[in-house]
Amino acid sequence: MAYIRYKPNGNYFGRFRVNGKLIRRSLKTHVLSVAKLKLSDFLQDHRRLAINKGQSVNGEVIVEMCRNEIEDNHNNKPRTKLYQQEVLIALKKTWPELYATDIAKISQKDGSDWAAR
Repeated sequence: MAYIRYKPNGNYFGRFRVNGKLIRRSLKTHVLSVAKLKLSDFLQDHRRLAINKGQSVNGEVIVEMCRNEIEDNHNNKPRTKLYQQEVLIALKKTWPELYATDIAKISQKDGSDWAAR
């Protein structure tokens, strides 16, 4: 169960449990409707991390999942799908070691270094 709480300073924060652990994060907004959307994003991210915590997942698997999501998304126009596929190709060219790396071991510094190249 996830909860949205209001702080006296005007910000909303979310409280939820993942695998029995209580997580409390600021949603960094003053608007309730935005807070609800951000809370669902936080929940989805934390649950995904909890599921994959014990397994090592390399970048190739993640990129393949993205490729499948691009193909399966019927809301996007053909040109949008083509652009998203080109982005994945460019990612492979500029960061080839990503495909063999365990995703859980990639740090923010690794991403910053890649972006600086």
